[in-house]
Amino acid sequence: MSDNEVYENINLTVILAVFGNTSETEKLLMKTIESLSAVKDDSRLIVSIDGMCLSKLSVIQNLASKFEHIKIIKSKEELHLPAKLINLAFKHVNTPYVSILYPGCSFDGLVQEFAQNPKLDFSVYAIASQGYNKIPIRMDKTFIYGWGQCTKLFELSKLIISKKAWEQIGKFDESPLLQKDFDWEWMLRLSKQFIFNIIGTEEKNTIDLIGYPFKESFDFSDDIIHRYVLRNRTVPYKKDSGMEQDFYKDVKGYKITIIGGYWEYHHSQLTFLNYLDKLYGTGFATYKMLIDEISAPEDVDGSDLVIIIRSRSTKIPDIISKCKKDNIRTLYMLDDNMVSISQDFPTDFWKRFVRGNPEYDAFIGAVGTCDFVVTYNKLLYDDISVYNRNTILFPLNINLDFYKESEDMKDDKKDKILIGYAGSMRYDNVAFTALSNVARKYDNVRVLLFGGLSDEQKALFAGIDTIMLGHVPYQMYCKKMKELAPDILLAPLTEDRTSMSKCPNKYLEIGGIGSAGIYTDLYPYNKVVEDGVDGLLVPTNTVSAWEEKICLLINDKNLLERIKKQCHANVEKNYATEKVIKRFCEMIDGVMKGEIKND
Repeated sequence: MSDNEVYENINLTVILAVFGNTSETEKLLMKTIESLSAVKDDSRLIVSIDGMCLSKLSVIQNLASKFEHIKIIKSKEELHLPAKLINLAFKHVNTPYVSILYPGCSFDGLVQEFAQNPKLDFSVYAIASQGYNKIPIRMDKTFIYGWGQCTKLFELSKLIISKKAWEQIGKFDESPLLQKDFDWEWMLRLSKQFIFNIIGTEEKNTIDLIGYPFKESFDFSDDIIHRYVLRNRTVPYKKDSGMEQDFYKDVKGYKITIIGGYWEYHHSQLTFLNYLDKLYGTGFATYKMLIDEISAPEDVDGSDLVIIIRSRSTKIPDIISKCKKDNIRTLYMLDDNMVSISQDFPTDFWKRFVRGNPEYDAFIGAVGTCDFVVTYNKLLYDDISVYNRNTILFPLNINLDFYKESEDMKDDKKDKILIGYAGSMRYDNVAFTALSNVARKYDNVRVLLFGGLSDEQKALFAGIDTIMLGHVPYQMYCKKMKELAPDILLAPLTEDRTSMSKCPNKYLEIGGIGSAGIYTDLYPYNKVVEDGVDGLLVPTNTVSAWEEKICLLINDKNLLERIKKQCHANVEKNYATEKVIKRFCEMIDGVMKGEIKND
């Protein structure tokens, strides 16, 4: 069978990697091949076999008579690494989509249905498995990357991947460290680049690789594997002989464990991973990520430093107690004012966040008992210092690599000025009302709304030329914003303690994108923005004041371009991760030594 042969009406290739102890593998393989029989006319099969002993199995010998569209690849020497077998097989894939099996997996249910009635709209289709992962809540496709940093989420056999997506992210990592976890790292890399279209939920039908009958097993601790999985690989990934060497060098440094809630991974990225990912190979540190609600004290065994990201979980006090007992340093990161939020935002959720509420008490207890707390806003620093005298006020950073233009970004001149808002929900409608008024006034304006908006805010833009996008993983967000290249972005803020305790991340993002920002003239924005130079400040939170500033940039193209360039230059000079990384290392060193002094 030629790899160049075209198969009409066949859109799926199934890669079957055959490896393991001969007798046990044969039994597992019979079950898998039986499940494939139902789609033998609807798919192409590539069998990649580990060693000549397995090639002699009768079940392998009979495959060619059962499957018309089949290719068999035999590795003469035994590799004991499924990742290598799958990489070898992928070279021969010539259909739009691919699925991966190994002995013990069943090809049935929704995957079988895809082969018979393929859908060609998404890069990745996924099927959740009941009882497979530790996440007790409904799978949210926008958080798959963040959750996947903490635990495996999908069975490999329950993914259907486009060939183009595979080519974009690159090969499986063939390191012996990942003999049983190659799928975890690869799926994490995949979810960083693509949204998974979850098409259903089924019973678990795969033998776990941890318990698989390998002929030769490479065993490492779960902690070491987790840290290696989270090495931030470039895409498309190619075999990197220096990666393991750098990893073992870094393992001699600090072993950092980062714990946060279900929705906090992007906060971890901005405040810690931006730095740690750029410190690979320096011997400084390795890290692993945990979700607070599904973690236990023993999960931090072997750590030198535990960083708690905004957590209010009632499980955190026991984890901190474990750290105290084992002399593990603790650092709490807070970038929102959880102390004042119940007064400033008395919604049904936040009004309960007061003393006597178990989550609030866990939060205040954690802030008070951790060795150090780090914040990024002077008002928040003042409020938190009351609970922990070892509170650090630290500068922000932005990884400008996330905002680099890619080759597939078009350089077409836009026919309209793109103005909008990107971010989490804002509870005041003034700036949105002003934007909708301006968009109705000017024919050359298109609106961008990216992230969280209320129904009332969305209704303001009915009938207006609008690009409306929901939440996506952080790095996809950065790429999409750079691709859209908005000319003007709004950063509204209300005059209350909680809002004014926020980080001016919008200023950094706007500079990274290369846009011009219009900000409320309140702290912290008026601390970093010079009005008329690298942004515009709105003096009063009124519709007319916002309209005036938006119209000013629409009508004065020279001012618009000057602000864009100056904002980008300031961000690159003062906030790029590389500019702050030395201070970050000094901060971590200080936490480990118990000696921190604020500037």
